[in-house]
Amino acid sequence: MGNNSGILAIVGGPIALVASFLPAAVAYISYSFLGYDVDITIYYWFWGNWYASIRASGSGETYYNTIAGRIVDIPGILCGITLIAVCVIGLVIGIRAYSENMDPKTAGLVLLIMGAMGIAMIIIWIITVPMTVTLFSNLEDYKVKFWDVFSIGPGVYAGFIGSGLVLGSGIALVASS
Repeated sequence: MGNNSGILAIVGGPIALVASFLPAAVAYISYSFLGYDVDITIYYWFWGNWYASIRASGSGETYYNTIAGRIVDIPGILCGITLIAVCVIGLVIGIRAYSENMDPKTAGLVLLIMGAMGIAMIIIWIITVPMTVTLFSNLEDYKVKFWDVFSIGPGVYAGFIGSGLVLGSGIALVASS
């Protein structure tokens, strides 16, 4: 058996990978319009992809439609790529540290950097996504701010958890060496 501190990175790496494919922001909007109750759910990924489902019911009728699209979200794309790198490097370094095929201090420093990068990129995305979405959509025409409509989605939470586990593994490996 090797250094048990590597297990955190072995678990955190795949969580960071899953995070890059989960919606990073979600909006639930309900309102009444011309006698119909309208429910809209919008999912927004780090990559700039979005998907909306629209359901309207009233007068004994129900309508359902979905639409999807994409906007250019450079910080989001960088965040998604960073989360994938955190996964791959965290997993490889974690396995090597656990099996004692790598110096714990070196492994710990690499994991510290990767975990910190993952967390930093998510924070940068949270700050920049309103600017990016406003720049490439007509959201600004409606005087609506991104975070007034959207909530943090599971991709952000999983990204923080996965990157945090990789960071924690790095701290534990550095402390143990």
